[in-house]
Amino acid sequence: MKSSTFRKIAAASLLGMGILLQLLAPENWIGLLIMGFAVSIECIGIALKRGAGKRNP
Repeated sequence: MKSSTFRKIAAASLLGMGILLQLLAPENWIGLLIMGFAVSIECIGIALKRGAGKRNP
C-alpha cells in the first residue's frame, strides 16, 4: 500500500462502507454488532487516510 492514490481510495471506500452499515443497522442486538463492526471499519479508514501524507524513506 505504498501508492498514495490507492490509500486514499481505500480509505474513502472504507469510510463510505462504515457509514452505510451504520445507516442500515437494525434496532436489535445484531444491530449493535453491526454498529461495532462499522465503527471499526471507519477507524481503519481514518488510519489509512491519516497515514497517506507520510512517506517512508
